[in-house]
Amino acid sequence: MKSRNSYLIPGVLIIALLLPYSALAGWRTGCVDCPRYFDGMNSRSLALDSSGNPHIVYGSRDGVYYAWYDGVSWHTETVNIDGGIFASIAIAIDSSDKVHIIYYDGYPNRALKYATNASGSWVSEVVDSDGGWATSIAIDSSDKVHISYSYYRGYPDYINALKYATNASGSWVSEVVDSDGGWATSIAIDSSDKVISVIMLVIQIMT
Repeated sequence: MKSRNSYLIPGVLIIALLLPYSALAGWRTGCVDCPRYFDGMNSRSLALDSSGNPHIVYGSRDGVYYAWYDGVSWHTETVNIDGGIFASIAIAIDSSDKVHIIYYDGYPNRALKYATNASGSWVSEVVDSDGGWATSIAIDSSDKVHISYSYYRGYPDYINALKYATNASGSWVSEVVDSDGGWATSIAIDSSDKVISVIMLVIQIMT
């Protein structure tokens, strides 16, 4: 039987992400998703909507979960519990305050997945069936999604690449940006909807 104490530290990590949001009113802490106890919580990501309210996505070995604050109280939803170890999670919010999430669905699926509530309920789909780690997500002026992530394959290929994926065409298209390494990726969209992706200390500008 798992000890309840082993899950207290991950809960504190989620709360800590909320502190900058509360800075103007003085530092506050509180529990977002209680009294849930997570099995091996790992990734978590934060974004603000047009009203400045925080939205959080977080994953563990048993699911991907989403929480948002409406200005009065916290609400939580389950995004996905059909899979393996959920990690490398990132969140972005579009111009209509719809939520877009990217995450790695580990063993046995080993796929990079995307989920959104744009239709009113959560819909998930596969972005890259080969998987992907160190994800980052951005939304352009047309509310199209752009993702950077790392891809690693061991023996006998030994590939470690920076990859990029987008649904701007209506379906997911991915490509290799840099085949020399892809850990610690980050992505942003400029005012002309050009994609800028950072891999370690190398900046790639896609025209």
